[in-house]
Amino acid sequence: MLNFYPRGVHGAGSAGANADTLDMAGDYFGYDGPCPPWNDSIPHRYVFTLYALNVKRLGLEGKFDGNAVRKAMHGKMLAQCSVTGRYSLNPAVKL
Repeated sequence: MLNFYPRGVHGAGSAGANADTLDMAGDYFGYDGPCPPWNDSIPHRYVFTLYALNVKRLGLEGKFDGNAVRKAMHGKMLAQCSVTGRYSLNPAVKL
C-alpha cells in the first residue's frame, strides 16, 4: 500500500542566483518552472527526478539546499525515475 503525504517542507531554491534584477536576488522558497533567457540561441535541458524513499520524512528543517537533500536521501532510496525535457522561450530555437 502506498502512502502519500500531502505536506512537506520547502528548501531554498536558487531562482535569485541567475536573476537579471536585484529584486529577484535572495532565497526563494517555491518553484516557477523552467525559464531560460528569452533570447538564448540554444535549447535548455531540464531533468526532473522522482525518488521513492523508505522513510516518511528526511528530517530536514530550516534552510537547506539540494545538496543537503541528496545527503539526507543517501541509503534511503528504493527507486528513482527521471524525465528530461528541452525548452526555449525563443521561437527561433529548434527543439
